Amino acid sequence: MKYQFLFAIVLLVLRTVATASNHTKALTGAGTDSSSSDLGNDRVLLRSITALIFSENGRARSRRGSGERQLQCVGGSASGGLWWFTEYYPHVVQCKNIGWDGASIQWSCEGGLSKGVEFGPDTRVICEPYDEDQDDGYVLRGSCRLEYTLNFASFHITSVHIIYGCVLIIGLLWCYYQSRYWIRKRLRNRLRPRSRTDL
Repeated sequence: MKYQFLFAIVLLVLRTVATASNHTKALTGAGTDSSSSDLGNDRVLLRSITALIFSENGRARSRRGSGERQLQCVGGSASGGLWWFTEYYPHVVQCKNIGWDGASIQWSCEGGLSKGVEFGPDTRVICEPYDEDQDDGYVLRGSCRLEYTLNFASFHITSVHIIYGCVLIIGLLWCYYQSRYWIRKRLRNRLRPRSRTDL
């Protein structure tokens, strides 16, 4: 009776492990991008894409090596290239295809931007052509990325202005006290009575 009870417990544990394994496989299969596993679907017409989503941690696909970052800030008054400007950078951006002007696709991009910051006019979607020798509008699936400029919509005081202001005040105070010290030292040397050895 004791061994039968232990055998039943072992069977129950094995059944639980098998069920969990099958569930994990089902979740993994559901989350896999079919375009990455099916190489025949890598060729896609750019004009047929209705929307694109870019992530700050995502990387674009490329057949020329490691892909570039999906989101790249390339300029603007709110970029600066300094660490305190990164607070304005969007984490996720969605760009929608709003039409074709006969030469290129018009994209409308929206992201979780901070208040007082907006995308600049030089924001553009860049995709790797599927065939470098043919300009037929087909691109490599997953190769698109966004280069954007970031501008302040209006003037407002930020942490950057506070830092610059503090540095400027410290610099002016240093110059003021240095000049005072130099002037007092010159006057002291000039008013000091000369000894006989100096004559």
